[in-house]
Amino acid sequence: MNSFNQLLSRYKEQTILGSIGSVLAWDTNTSLPPAGVEYRSEQASFISRLSHKMLKDPEYKKLLENGSKDLSDDIERRDYEILERNFKISTAFDDSFVSKISKQANLTFNIWRKAKQKSDFSLVETDLSKLFNLTKERGEVLMDVLDLNDPFEALIQVREPKFSKSKITQLFNESKDFLIPMVDKYSTKSSEYDFSFLNRPVPKSTQEELVKEVARLFNYDFESQNSYGRIGEVEHPLTITCGPRDVRVTVSYNETDVLRSVSAMAHELGHAIDKLGRNNDWLDRPIYNASSPSIAECYSRFTENKIGNSLEFWKAYFPRFQKITGDTFKDIDFERFYLGINRIKPDVSRMRADELTYLLHIIIRFELEQELFSEKLTIKEAPAVWNEKYQKYLGVTVNNDTEGIMQDLHWFSYYWAYFQGYGLGDIAGSQIHHTLLNDQPDVYEKLSQGDSSEFRSWLDTKVFINSGRYDPLDLFKKITGEELQSKYHKNYLTNKFEKLF
Repeated sequence: MNSFNQLLSRYKEQTILGSIGSVLAWDTNTSLPPAGVEYRSEQASFISRLSHKMLKDPEYKKLLENGSKDLSDDIERRDYEILERNFKISTAFDDSFVSKISKQANLTFNIWRKAKQKSDFSLVETDLSKLFNLTKERGEVLMDVLDLNDPFEALIQVREPKFSKSKITQLFNESKDFLIPMVDKYSTKSSEYDFSFLNRPVPKSTQEELVKEVARLFNYDFESQNSYGRIGEVEHPLTITCGPRDVRVTVSYNETDVLRSVSAMAHELGHAIDKLGRNNDWLDRPIYNASSPSIAECYSRFTENKIGNSLEFWKAYFPRFQKITGDTFKDIDFERFYLGINRIKPDVSRMRADELTYLLHIIIRFELEQELFSEKLTIKEAPAVWNEKYQKYLGVTVNNDTEGIMQDLHWFSYYWAYFQGYGLGDIAGSQIHHTLLNDQPDVYEKLSQGDSSEFRSWLDTKVFINSGRYDPLDLFKKITGEELQSKYHKNYLTNKFEKLF
């Protein structure tokens, strides 16, 4: 076995170890007893330390040095590129730092859950500061590895190779220019309608059936004898990949906001079908697993909005929705209900954000991160600045830190320099949507009949199959034939909401 094949063999071992960590993460988020939290942090830390130790093995470095001589095609060269890059990034840290930041992230996450319930940021402020300082220290090490001069830029490029802070800032500033006036215009139009029926109580048990029906419409198998999925309940929805044919999704339920769980399911299914749609010829190889926030969130925001909030999807789904909810919405006709689904109502919550305001939530987070890493802002000051930006960009008042800075898990875990992925995903998704309509103009007609197979087929063959082969900007250009631009998002939103309102 040559050096490159030995590298692939070792990579498979690391992948298996990572999947064990994912199973623990599923349990942590869905069913871990409160008394098990502290020891679970030790378990997570041990797995991180063991995985890191495998990379630090001197033999691995030798294999990597010799492996470049054994490459025979572009796929192997891409595998090697990913392995070499990950090695440089991972081995930049000693075992004690890896263990320390892993443990602090787990502790901060669990303190955040308690602080959020009590709406008391002060409970988590100290641990969040510790985690941020460790994250910044990580960025300072990585900027040397990646030959950069900004720790925030380094953390971005670890997640988004070749995606510069300046490029993201440009796309977001362009988007702000058209989003803020559009939000003002269409929120005013939305306010002319009464959509209070959307807050009618729907029991959790009924919502569980509704999200299952969404999964069935997306052809996500969670119930057959050969199923590859599961649906769990969590505080903050996420998708957890426990293996190549074991991709689990989660949702949260609010009995007076039924659309939240339906939308969350459509979003998480984007992550799931991406993982399940990848090229099986690349199984257990780096190219199979490689992704980025912008790529992953592009797909999930696409399935949530371009599919799940489309007129055609709801033509197929609404009769099932009415049947499952019984008499709750029997007095609401389809046109009124669909308009309500797409209402524009600025809100303090990213998770409740409509399709038009969503990107502004992301821009606020990205700007706050920039200010924190440039030391223009401290963790202590962050909640107040968060609230100011919400008033300025969205015209809403944040009443407490639970609905403000503590609403997302990301900063209270590993996910710093991640939020930009959601926004870039929206922008890229609109460009991909433009390409889809040129390629398959009848795809929505089939969706209106309850047939999502053409959607899934196009995404599998044109999008998901190449996910690991290219870095984000190159992938979006490969799919659409153009550099990433904000104009397609502007055009998509203008066309949709002009038609609606």
